[in-house]
This record gives sequence, C-alpha cells and structure tokens, in this order.
Amino acid sequence: MGISKEEKYRRSNEVRRNRRRTDPEYAKLDNDRHRKARAENPEHHKEIAKRSRLRHIEERRITSRAYAQANKERLKEYHRQWNIQNRELARIRKVVKNFRITAEEYLAMVEYQNNLCAICKQLETLVDKHSGLVRNLHVDHNHTTGKVRGLLCTACNTAIGNFKEDTNTIRAAISYIELHDGVAANALPAPPV
Repeated sequence: MGISKEEKYRRSNEVRRNRRRTDPEYAKLDNDRHRKARAENPEHHKEIAKRSRLRHIEERRITSRAYAQANKERLKEYHRQWNIQNRELARIRKVVKNFRITAEEYLAMVEYQNNLCAICKQLETLVDKHSGLVRNLHVDHNHTTGKVRGLLCTACNTAIGNFKEDTNTIRAAISYIELHDGVAANALPAPPV
C-alpha cells in the first residue's frame, strides 16, 4: 500500500522547510518562487490561504484565547491607548458594529446635524473621564426596531431614556412645564387631598 497524497505533501514540505533553515540561498530562491507564483495567480493563493485558515480555525481560537488570558492587563492598556490615539476611528467602528450603519451614514449624520444635538441644538459638553476629551454625540435609536433616529447629547439622550421613550409621558412633562412656567412656587394651587 502506497502513501497518501496528504502524507507525500507533508513530507515534501518538511524536507523543504529543513532545507530552508540550513541553506540561506535556497530560502531566497524559494521565497522568490513563491512570490512569483502568488503574483501570477493571486486568486488561487487567496483560496489556499482561506482553506488553511478554516482548517486551523479552532487551533487559532485556542491560541488566541490563551494569549489574551495570559496578557489581560497588557492588552487592556494597549486597547485603551489605541482608542485614545484613534478616537474618531474607534468611535466610528463602535457605531458601525452596534447600530448596523455604515461609517459613511454616521459621518453624514454628524455633518447634517453640524455636530449638534438633534433636540437641544447644542454641542456636547460632557467630558470623558478616561480621555479627558469632550464626548461624541450619542447615536439615538428605537429600542424596539433598532432604527437609528439621530445624534443626541448626553443630557437629551438620558432624558429620553428616563422617560422610557414614552411619547405620552414626554407630552405630560411638556404640559407640566408649560402649566407652571413663570408661576411662583408660593402661588401654586394646593394639591388635592
């Protein structure tokens, strides 16, 4: 019984790898040969790379998780620094991931609203405690449908959240403010008993 095709391939690769380690001239020629083959048929090599990734995906997951577990604090600090240095890119990536809109759609909303809150028409004033920079506007969305409505400052976004997005409660709050607007506190009617 002969050897399988996979075993033959594995053995020839092993021989080639050993020769590359010991013979720098061969390693250079082998690199040139691979570079030329990839340039001549890039789609074929993309397919090979994809198959290789899929074949070793679980192995890579385990290795990645082990590395992340062993380097938790180092990675946390690295990501914190990266987010500070790439603040806008980090923000756009988070918005794209969380709200299922494209970066172009998000940037168009920022431009359309002149970076002002859609409700109060003011700039955001809250400072981020980690970066020390003024926060970006919040992406407001319908929590039932997930549809993005606009960009809000922290105060307006919190207010809508505290009203649980209930338009009747918001209308009642508006009526309450209008009813008592300009009325002195001592001139208020006594509450019913």
